Formats: sequence, structure tokens, C-alpha cells
Amino acid sequence: MKLVGVIIVSLFFGSCFAQGNLQFNQVKLVTVQETIPAGKVWKITGILPSIGFRYTSSASTPPWEYAIMVNGNQRIIGHSSYGNGAFGSGFTAQNLSGDLWLPGGTTLAAGSNVGEISIIEFNIVP
Repeated sequence: MKLVGVIIVSLFFGSCFAQGNLQFNQVKLVTVQETIPAGKVWKITGILPSIGFRYTSSASTPPWEYAIMVNGNQRIIGHSSYGNGAFGSGFTAQNLSGDLWLPGGTTLAAGSNVGEISIIEFNIVP
């Protein structure tokens, strides 16, 4: 009975580590389309907007959406808006929260109103 328990525990822990561990590789700023290499994963940590949160002219009427391109598809990840009231004007900026992880083989690029995407690259170590 003891041997069966050891085998079950070994199989359980073996399967927990079967997919490998993550090892920090580098920090990157992505602008143009890049493909995540095989054996790596990217964690998106934030964006750097290419436009500010200010109202500059009638040609740039808010609200502004901030998008990234994942596998050629636009994904809205935040927006800002402009308010003009009796006591002045103001902006709000809202972003989706939570980590965004992308596997090897995925393409990523900056989209509308995004200058750079800040990512951390990890190696998958068996």
C-alpha cells in the first residue's frame, strides 16, 4: 500500500512540473508586429500611449481608445474621455486590469493610440 501511495504522489508532482518553469529573459517595448518565439511566453505589463489625455483640437475629439493587435485582431485595452463642465474640464482614463499572457507563436503589435507595449519575456525551462 505504501508503494502505491509513493507512485501516486510521484505521478501527481511529475504532472505538476511537466510543462516547465518560467525563467526571466528580458524586458521589451513592442511597437511593430513581432511574433513570440517558440519556447517563450510574454506577459504584457502595460502600454505607453502615443497621445496624451488632453483635448487639443476639434480634430481629436475624445473619447480615445487604446488598442493592441493580437494575431492581427484589434483588442481595446483602455480608453480615456473628456468632460467639460461649469467648473472646468477633466479627463478620466480607464484600463482593463489583470495580467495578459501570450504564448509562443502569437503575434503582437501596438494599435490605435498606443506607442509601445511593455512586456516581460520568459523562457519556458523544462
